[in-house]
Amino acid sequence: MIPNRSSRSERVLAVALTALVFASLSTVARAGVGQTVPECFANPPRLAGDGSFLLPQTSAPCDELNEILLTTDQKDIAWIPGGGLNAILGLAEGGFATGSYTLHFRVSERFNRAFEGRYELVRFANDEARARSGSWWTTLEAVTSEGGKLLTASDLETRLALPQDSVPHVVAYSAGVAVGTIGYFGIAAPAFGRAGGAVQFWFPSEPVFTRETDPL
Repeated sequence: MIPNRSSRSERVLAVALTALVFASLSTVARAGVGQTVPECFANPPRLAGDGSFLLPQTSAPCDELNEILLTTDQKDIAWIPGGGLNAILGLAEGGFATGSYTLHFRVSERFNRAFEGRYELVRFANDEARARSGSWWTTLEAVTSEGGKLLTASDLETRLALPQDSVPHVVAYSAGVAVGTIGYFGIAAPAFGRAGGAVQFWFPSEPVFTRETDPL
C-alpha cells in the first residue's frame, strides 16, 4: 500500500491548481490536432450506459489511458485542454500537446497496482538526483522497444521532447505515487526542436516514490 504523504502545502497547491484548470475550460480554444496525438486524446472517451468509458481506438497510449479511467472514481475525472493546462503550469514551451486533451485524475491504490510492470512510471535526467525528483514522468511501455529494451538517449529526447540541455543519463523507476495526489496524463507536445508524442504524467510537489535508479 502506498501511503498518502501529501503535506498541507501540497494539498493547498493541488486544490488551487484544480480550481484554475476548471476555470480555464470555458476560455481556452482548442487548436488543430497533430498527427502524434492518438484519437482517444483528441476526442476524450465518453461514458457508456453501464458507466464504463468508450475509447475511440485501441493503442498503447489509449490502453494506458483506459487503465487510469478504470482505477479512478468518476467524480475525480475531468478533461482539460492541453494548451490551457500548459498556460496554468506556466510553460512557455513543451508540456502537453496543444489540440489534445489531458486527463485530470486523483491517484488511488488501484492506480498504483495498475501502473506496475510494463506500465511502471519512469523518469529520465542528467544525473541521479534530478531523475529522482521532478513532476514529469512517463511509462516503461512508452519508452521501450518491442524487444523490451529502453530506447536510446536520442530517441528518448525526441519522444519526450526534452530541452536541449537535458540529456538522459539516468533512469528512475517509481514505487508508486502518494494516494490522493492530483495528476494529469496526456501526450508530450513538440518542443525544443523535438517531435514529442510519448505519454506523460505531471504530478505536483513531486509525490512519486522512487524505487531505484540505473545509468543508461
